Amino acid sequence: MKHRLRVCVDEFMVVASSLLIIYGCVVIDKNYDFMFGVKFYALDPNSLHEDITRYQVCLQVKKDILTGVLPVSPETACLLASYAVQAEFGDHDPSVHKDDYLSGYQFIRNQPVGFLSKIKQQHKEHSGQTPADAENHLLEHSKRLEMYGVDLHGARDHENVDIQLGVSGNGIDVYRDDRRINRFSWPKVMKIAFRRKKYTIKIRPSENDEHETTVSFRFDSPKKAKLMWRISVEHHVFFRMAVAAPAPKRTGFLKMGSKFRYR
Repeated sequence: MKHRLRVCVDEFMVVASSLLIIYGCVVIDKNYDFMFGVKFYALDPNSLHEDITRYQVCLQVKKDILTGVLPVSPETACLLASYAVQAEFGDHDPSVHKDDYLSGYQFIRNQPVGFLSKIKQQHKEHSGQTPADAENHLLEHSKRLEMYGVDLHGARDHENVDIQLGVSGNGIDVYRDDRRINRFSWPKVMKIAFRRKKYTIKIRPSENDEHETTVSFRFDSPKKAKLMWRISVEHHVFFRMAVAAPAPKRTGFLKMGSKFRYR
């Protein structure tokens, strides 16, 4: 019988730049497979200083689109794919890029008939763009998508109605029937806590309120509530940092659990 273990370990975190952290997961099943992914999506990815960091975000965005994590319309998907093709293949050259040069290329699930033909046509319009330029255009359009960088978690509100909570660089969003009905931006969030299956957010009082507001949600299990709490706290701390935090000292031992704390 095979035993498969999948864990996220803080010591495998790689600081790619002052604005982005890329994390790795370890899968143990005879061999070791490292799967890296963007943990904190920069609100303006083109402001990232390092080219390699922007490239990694591009890879993540393309993966999110292909796996359905980041929903896009066919028209937007075609435009983003054309930038990805420009970055990978360079300027369209009829002598090099034959009719089948995109055969096997998949950018979204269940690509409609004629999708690749439209990509080829738009690829021709990007002539002159360097790979970096094309990636910048891809990121510029991607950041405008509603679900860009949103990590969704299923929960229930105080009326026991199924909703989804989305954590991103903007804050915590509440979705019902695939529509965003509320947002708690990070500057307004005072505290995030969980107790068993209950997850709570304490909101700063507005100009017209004298007291803070507490909003509660329930998860199916304490484990899911704790996961949501951890991700929320990490984002709450990260997106309020004025400067990058110093790298932690290596101790030689693996430590489980989040290192983020309220400040």
